[in-house]
Amino acid sequence: MVDYAAAMPLLQSRSDANVAEPLSRTFHDPFSNLPPEILNEILLTLPMLIFTPFRTASPAARRLQLAPSFWRKRIETHMPWSWEVIAHAAQTGRITKPKVTNYLLGFANRRRIYNVCQGLGRRYIQLENEIQSTLPKGDAAQMLQSAKCMHFVGVSNPTIPEFNSVTKFMLPQWSDIATERKTLEISWNSSGNLAGIALTIRGVRSAIEGDVKAGISTDTLVIEEGDWIDGFLFFMTSPEPKIQWGVGQDAALTCRYVGSTSETCLRLMAVDNGNVFVGLKAVVIKDAVVRLGILECPLPSSIDLPSLPKVDAATRRMVWKNAIPPPDVHAIPFHVGYNNYGTEATENNQIMHPLIFGASEDQLSAFTGLAVSADFLGFFAYHNNAEPSFIGVSKGNLKYFPVDGPGGERIVKVSLGIGSGPVGLKVLTDRGRQGIFGMLRSGSCTVFDYTGPTTNNNIAGIYGSFERRNPQASIRLTCLGALYSPSIDPPTIPATPEAWDPSPPPAHWRSEESIYGSNEHYALCYLDLTKPIAKISGLLAAPDEYHIIELGGFVITYVDGSTCYLGTPTDLWAGIKDVAAVSALQRHKNMSSSFGQADEGLTSHVTTAEAVEQNRDGACWDLGPSGDLISSVTVWAGKYLNGIQFHSADGRVSPRWGKCGQREAAVITTGATAATSEPNIPTHINAVGVKFYLESHRDHYNAPDARPVGLQVLMADV
Repeated sequence: MVDYAAAMPLLQSRSDANVAEPLSRTFHDPFSNLPPEILNEILLTLPMLIFTPFRTASPAARRLQLAPSFWRKRIETHMPWSWEVIAHAAQTGRITKPKVTNYLLGFANRRRIYNVCQGLGRRYIQLENEIQSTLPKGDAAQMLQSAKCMHFVGVSNPTIPEFNSVTKFMLPQWSDIATERKTLEISWNSSGNLAGIALTIRGVRSAIEGDVKAGISTDTLVIEEGDWIDGFLFFMTSPEPKIQWGVGQDAALTCRYVGSTSETCLRLMAVDNGNVFVGLKAVVIKDAVVRLGILECPLPSSIDLPSLPKVDAATRRMVWKNAIPPPDVHAIPFHVGYNNYGTEATENNQIMHPLIFGASEDQLSAFTGLAVSADFLGFFAYHNNAEPSFIGVSKGNLKYFPVDGPGGERIVKVSLGIGSGPVGLKVLTDRGRQGIFGMLRSGSCTVFDYTGPTTNNNIAGIYGSFERRNPQASIRLTCLGALYSPSIDPPTIPATPEAWDPSPPPAHWRSEESIYGSNEHYALCYLDLTKPIAKISGLLAAPDEYHIIELGGFVITYVDGSTCYLGTPTDLWAGIKDVAAVSALQRHKNMSSSFGQADEGLTSHVTTAEAVEQNRDGACWDLGPSGDLISSVTVWAGKYLNGIQFHSADGRVSPRWGKCGQREAAVITTGATAATSEPNIPTHINAVGVKFYLESHRDHYNAPDARPVGLQVLMADV
């Protein structure tokens, strides 16, 4: 080619024609000495822009006869985007223009796109080769192949998508895990948030960190030979969790701290059983780490490290209030509802509150009961001679469910009611007793039952998050989940007693046909008229402008100490001292409204002043420590149960609950004769109990827990 270029004729002016003529006579085409087959291959490889000029300049190339197969191969090589032409040529053996609409325009567009993609492909290959040249070798290459990041969570706002992340392997060799001296640096920005984590081994520093600016401070921890990193315990802010002023580092069997540990929200990032820490994955924005995860690999057989007790993976995904559940307590994934935050947002930005019934047999043996507030925003766990554990915001209007933990009774099943959010809870013991809390209406929520993932598990507690959707909103329960712990023996899970709370009446008791009020329900309770009553609390009366559903229910306490919750009475009237203060009562607290009749048109049996006097001290009918039997019950009812009054065997009469300004609907008596002389009032004799239907919905309003809406008489078969 060099000789060919040197001998090429040049364009000359007319004045130099006498010079050009001798040169043209001496010109010799070097390609004329090549066999036609070689020249044919050269023409096949020439780019499109050079092909025609070359044939023009070379007589040998111009004289060469080019067969149709040559053109087909050349199109396949230099015009791979023209698949219509290639396919047509393969079928016919000829190169012709296909009959395609907008043929030239389509070809031009396709060629432009294809050429751009070819350029991108070459650049991609170049970058891939550069990356491959920087990938770790040896032990680090094995770490890269087996490393995984189990949890990649938000540790500050805003939460940035995972594809913005970077990974950093911090241990170049397996021997670095426990046999090398390491220096750990934790950096904080001017706001006190996590700005970076760095690890130095043998003078080589690896780091995940943001822009180094003024105001960044660094805490340093030296990890000596024989010690290693098992995870990080971060102390978070509340209510917007972010790592701030504290990180704990698990090294071997101890936990050392750097920074401040004053925050009471914790997030644990630790490796799984059988794995070791090898690096970090993070998203860094400016001077803050906003997402973080641990890179972990299976422990090589050549390294012997003691096994540490581990918190399970589901528990580690979340931020916990005050304390992380112990290693033998495991979290069942929570539920958020359809009108709440998503699962990832909940894990990243909400604080979980654990309520432990018992993490061991000893603790479960001390568990004596569970209580939930009527608004489903407060939860208590009671243990022998100890202050009850509490999560939530509401500490009043409690429904208590006793558990005989010292006698061996255990909660073996938890049911979570999830609607727009968590709305209900049901617990079942191994003695067939159950407690129903909140609003477990089948049409308003989906119920999820949990007994533990295997048969050898105990229900150890529940957990949830209490958050505001915005600064102006009230606090809500935004998620709810269950906790379990391993057990020595499989717990006995009895059949659920349908809707009875806590348990059904004796098998030989039956319901009479007449129902007073509504039989809609998701919970059932019964009043035992064969047991002496110590007191009935919550017998509130509603003045004319007040709705019965706002009163809640009432609670019956027997002389033997057992209780029957017919709903939970409200405590709103406790602070009302006079009629003027009634106008300040919060109406329909924690209730929602729907289409329907807002006023049932009932007449009250009390004036507002009389209601203040009756309701001020909780409207408790106290029969003394010895109590008495209930001899009769007077009922006011229509579409729903409107009112009720109790009569003792010794002639005492309770306050009337509800609105009792209408004619009585029925009288229930334990005797063999009628307790009223009114001929038009139905009377039921020889009653042994009263069955109550409990529901959260009453006409226009939906309450957050069950209220009495109807009743039936219970009779005993002889």
